[in-house]
Amino acid sequence: MSRRIPLLALALASAIVAPAYAEEATVSYQGVVTSSSGAQAALFAAGQEISVSYTVETTAADTDPHPGNGVFHGGLVALRISIPAVGVDAQVGTGTVQTFDNEVGGNSDQVFFAGIPTAGSLGGLPLTRAEVDFLDFDAGPGGFPIMIDSQDIPTHPLVTDDSFAILYTSAGTTFVRFLAEADEATPAELAEDGRELVQDLVDDGRLRRGQGAALDSKFASVLAAIDAGDTATACGSLGAFHNQVNAMQRSRQIDAATAAELREAADALGDALGC
Repeated sequence: MSRRIPLLALALASAIVAPAYAEEATVSYQGVVTSSSGAQAALFAAGQEISVSYTVETTAADTDPHPGNGVFHGGLVALRISIPAVGVDAQVGTGTVQTFDNEVGGNSDQVFFAGIPTAGSLGGLPLTRAEVDFLDFDAGPGGFPIMIDSQDIPTHPLVTDDSFAILYTSAGTTFVRFLAEADEATPAELAEDGRELVQDLVDDGRLRRGQGAALDSKFASVLAAIDAGDTATACGSLGAFHNQVNAMQRSRQIDAATAAELREAADALGDALGC
């Protein structure tokens, strides 16, 4: 299946990804509406603010046997579309993620997030369905789109010039198109993410509480140094974190997969700090 519905356009100012590191990941976008189309398009005007956020469950099973396509029922944990100027605050619980990698003769990447709203209305009419779609028809290296590189559920910001939200009511369907640019998380946010990762690993039984406390203290030291504007000390604490993770793996206190997750979080923080 493929779709291309060039209707409502909006330019997004930013996209922020906030990984949960266990099985879920959340991606959020902020922007402004530039045009609209569909049953209730008259409600929209250029310049209206819009935010889109979704959380996905990365371990959801793919029920589509077709190579390059994915259908993940339950892969969507939450979807929220907010356009305050028109009173839209669509909130979807569990839903479906659908992916198409190099479809339509190999020249299209597509990802859809959809479900039944638990709350929200448009023009006084209850929303019956809400969806956000991202489509990439631009050829990258090798002549194929690069928005996604497999049919798996994506956890990174989907940057494309053809993406839109779709709102369904009894009046019909309204389309809200947007362009997204990804913003880098701040070092402080990444340090907090690292602390959350450590706690998740403790909760999952992959780290003992004492190990978790020791690693958390390193991230806490990094965060304190960031708050103080002391990058050198922050990088030093991050180096100590790396050393401790390496020592834990060498002594077989943690497995390779756990060590890799911890290093990934620390590396992202180090890149943001310029260590």
